[in-house]
Amino acid sequence: MATHKGITPMLIATARTLYGGTFLFILSSIEGTNQYDKLGITNILLILLFQGIIGFALHYSIWYEAIKRLNLSKATTLVSVYPTFSI
Repeated sequence: MATHKGITPMLIATARTLYGGTFLFILSSIEGTNQYDKLGITNILLILLFQGIIGFALHYSIWYEAIKRLNLSKATTLVSVYPTFSI
């Protein structure tokens, strides 16, 4: 596997989440119910920002650091079942 020094695991996770989030936002706007007026409530907006920014960054930082520290056989097993746990 070729490695590129400018592409970090955090950059890949951020891009994947950004593209997926944009797609789901568009799909929700077209087909879903419009509940965007609730974002004006400060408490709900703060919870979403905390969950999205702090929770996301902390989760992926710890996940990729843990994967780096494991040997290859254990890391491969965890990475292959990761989509199951991320649903």
